[in-house]
Amino acid sequence: MDIFLVTTGFLAGVLSGFFGVGGGTITVPMLIFLGVHIKEAIAISAFQMSFSSVFGSYLNYKNSVFDVKAAMPFLFGGAFGGIVGAYFTHMANDKTLVLILFVFMVFTATNLFLSPATRELSEEKNNPLLFFAIGLFIGTLGSSVGIGGALLLTPVLVGFLGFGLKKAIGITLFYVISTSIFAAASFYISGILDVAKGLQVAIPALAGVYLGIYMASKTDAKKHKGLMLALYLFIAASLIFEFFWER
Repeated sequence: MDIFLVTTGFLAGVLSGFFGVGGGTITVPMLIFLGVHIKEAIAISAFQMSFSSVFGSYLNYKNSVFDVKAAMPFLFGGAFGGIVGAYFTHMANDKTLVLILFVFMVFTATNLFLSPATRELSEEKNNPLLFFAIGLFIGTLGSSVGIGGALLLTPVLVGFLGFGLKKAIGITLFYVISTSIFAAASFYISGILDVAKGLQVAIPALAGVYLGIYMASKTDAKKHKGLMLALYLFIAASLIFEFFWER
């Protein structure tokens, strides 16, 4: 057992439950820092998110955080997007993948900063076809860099579709189920995924998810938003340092 992989999994789970981001936003950078190749790190991240997103969504559903029926179009769109995104990973070079992930961070931080943390229920848009298209597009981009699209979906839900931050986080984690499972399966078939390493990350993540969701339920929406911004900026900075400063 590798204590660094276990620690990575637990921290990823906490972030997954607290921010609804699937955990890939911390898994990929930390695995890269530990010396794992970026494509293998993305595969492990997708595998870990398959566990944490299912468990976390179950907990959020039990707590009535979001409506499963309303979120289903996002999930179906993300399922198709996850397959396409995993295929793109095989074709793209390392630098391209890192640049895509970096752009995700900058866009998300900017969009979230400009969006209110709380919204009225009447402000929510309800267009299943649009939800499916958004899920497909974000799933394609997100799964290609091992984050399941969560970083992009949350600000879209809050900033453009009228959802409050807490509900958006619940929907986003539910959405990650589709992209992560299909992407992980594709990585396994292609031989990129190391299942042994993946389990050392995924299993501890379950405990982290439970803790993260509990913490989220006790956190004020505005403070929650501020912490999300801090997370995105930290990860963007770490990517710049790892790939463009040292190398």
